[in-house]
Amino acid sequence: PAGSAIGVTNWLPEVTAGVEIDAVGAGSCAPTINVDGSGAAAGVSGPNLRTTGADPVTVRGVAFVGFPGSGLTIQSGDGHLIECAAFGVTTTGAAAGNGSNGIAASPGGADLTVRASLIANNDNHGLAVSTYSGTRTGTVGGANTADANTIHDNGGGGINLGDKTAFTVRGNATYDNLRAGLSIVNPATPSPTLTAADTAAAQGTVSGLTAGAAYLVEVHADITCADRPNGNPLAQGKTAAGFATFTADGSGNGTFTVALTGVTAGDALTAKTTTSGATSERSNCLTAQPPDPPQPGPGYAVNATHDVDDGACSVAHCSLREALVAANTDGTDSTIT
Repeated sequence: PAGSAIGVTNWLPEVTAGVEIDAVGAGSCAPTINVDGSGAAAGVSGPNLRTTGADPVTVRGVAFVGFPGSGLTIQSGDGHLIECAAFGVTTTGAAAGNGSNGIAASPGGADLTVRASLIANNDNHGLAVSTYSGTRTGTVGGANTADANTIHDNGGGGINLGDKTAFTVRGNATYDNLRAGLSIVNPATPSPTLTAADTAAAQGTVSGLTAGAAYLVEVHADITCADRPNGNPLAQGKTAAGFATFTADGSGNGTFTVALTGVTAGDALTAKTTTSGATSERSNCLTAQPPDPPQPGPGYAVNATHDVDDGACSVAHCSLREALVAANTDGTDSTIT
């Protein structure tokens, strides 16, 4: 029944056939059952998914808490779906971390999806995908706001992906993890570089892309660009602030402007690029500046060298393109310097 706890004292049988474990309440996306491993023997993890091929397992509405090992392990199989679940947090919101990762996945499977889940307070990573052999593909989060995972206060990183993985990572809130919110060994997509940011928009560049390919860039806000106490850079991403799409030019370079919402002066902004099956690590961190007012005209000073138009020839950022647009529309004779 909802709100109850299932105590586990030793290893559970491996899940070797397709099954749906569903404890979501009607009309909600929240766990209603705790699977509690706090009384288990040393090293014991939660359920292990070990299916063959397209024999998917769905886990929905369950909180895996207190295991000496990981809350959930995924060894093989395609098409597994983890949603509306929790790892390291009880159904009442109490911290009850697992002794290793929230979710630990091995290479050797396709189309793993983790979405709309809370992963926090675990001793190691929130979600970890190993690198020792094989490959694994999947999605963490998604295009819809409701798909986003919240991953915070883990003793390792938030999302840690090995070099034999191809994951689309989008929309997640990662913050207050001891290490980076998103870490990828040998990422297939280059990280962007933020070049300017205020409370209304962020601009940046990316190089080393596939010529002519389409990319999505996401910007997230956090509280500070300062390093963590252990020396690791912030590289988190607590609040989704905006996204935009762009196409790489013939040399594999791209520029972007992302309109931002909910950002205040002093917020720490980072960005990442995503394409189908590949995501970058986070960019450098910039502190959002107060809004940049437009140059009043009729004289316009070009002070940016890259060819972008973010909608205004402003005091701090005015490209030649932006100056020409402003001069064409201000209704008077203008000068550009």
